Amino acid sequence: MKIKVLHVEFNLRLYGGGKQVCYLLRNLNPELFENILVCPEGSDISRVKFMHCDTHTIEFNGNLDVFASKRILEVIEKTQPDIIHIHSRHGADWWGGFAASQSHIPAILTRRLEEAENLLGQLKYRYFDAVVSISNEVFRNTAKGLNEETLHRLIYPAVDVQEFAHPAEEDMRSWLARAYKVPAAHKIIASFAQLIGHKGQADIILAFEKVVTAHDNVSCLLFGEGNQYDSYESLIKKCNLQDRIKLCGFTSDVTDLLAIVDIVVHPAHIEGLGSILLQAAACKKPVIAYNVGGVSEIVEHDKTGLLINMADIDGLADAIILLLDDENKARKLAQNAYGCVVEKFAVKRMISEFEALYRDVMDRKCQGIHSEHTK
Repeated sequence: MKIKVLHVEFNLRLYGGGKQVCYLLRNLNPELFENILVCPEGSDISRVKFMHCDTHTIEFNGNLDVFASKRILEVIEKTQPDIIHIHSRHGADWWGGFAASQSHIPAILTRRLEEAENLLGQLKYRYFDAVVSISNEVFRNTAKGLNEETLHRLIYPAVDVQEFAHPAEEDMRSWLARAYKVPAAHKIIASFAQLIGHKGQADIILAFEKVVTAHDNVSCLLFGEGNQYDSYESLIKKCNLQDRIKLCGFTSDVTDLLAIVDIVVHPAHIEGLGSILLQAAACKKPVIAYNVGGVSEIVEHDKTGLLINMADIDGLADAIILLLDDENKARKLAQNAYGCVVEKFAVKRMISEFEALYRDVMDRKCQGIHSEHTK
């Protein structure tokens, strides 16, 4: 008998976590698992066509939309899943967990944030039979809020290296030069992250004052959207870097863009793991990141990338200059990083571990039913 899994993903954009949901929905064994997806109307993932998935879109008005539970419950009642898997925060953890508890269906939560939950945040764990952490750092902090009965698994996210196995297209490079007024001869430093404070784009802007003093043929492109856009625009003007740093907005073309940039910089101050680091490695691009959270589980300093102490602006600038000066080193780091993701972050490995978790949750459910029948 197939295990029917209802997946709840509330991110509007296909950021790192959303990509992981896509991998699951595309690769779970269709002979053993049946997939249902609940997502917000108009979200990016709602427009993805999956071969083996029944997609249900619902109205969702943000974290405080208490009626989201009712809408999720309606899908649960209609589809009768065996397991509910909550993949995102943004209200999905609270409202999805509550809906699962009301329906008495086993629920799983995936945690991607590095920091431990406060006492209020830990209350939602009572809704879940299992919690998945995406890195050792997330695992350690999450464990502090769990009771002994809750299954807790470390399952690394994945990246499909075949998705990035294409050469840089010359017309894409030309388009980039026209779209963002980047001189054709410039090296391109890129960041892909939400424009929110803890993702650290302000540190890139400040570091670039030193970078452009050392190199007159480099530009920086910051891809993402968020509440710091105006602040970063002002900081770029204050540093007189309008010709060197561009705020490029959200992009769904990460795969194509990674093929043509030279260095990826990810100075997040808080990071569970960092999906963009996996994607950059899959595209054989050298990476520079702050040594926070689970980042070191991808980036081993001076082997698969460069790790900098958090908020070390000079160190960040020096790392960028080093890789601009030493292209052989940059290529070696990128090649090593590629080998790391092939070995440690393969889609097949992640799928196998989630399939095992779903079976374990179902086994526990059956044992619980059996014990009630024998009382």
